[in-house]
Amino acid sequence: MHTRSRSRPGPAPQRRALASNRLRWARGRCQAERTR
Repeated sequence: MHTRSRSRPGPAPQRRALASNRLRWARGRCQAERTR
């Protein structure tokens, strides 16, 4: 999902990526604990 060109330029992409990474990490951790 690349909506950087449509989105307005700024620190939004970085913040979004960071939040996404954190969410992904949390989700992966939860999944790992669940599959354990």
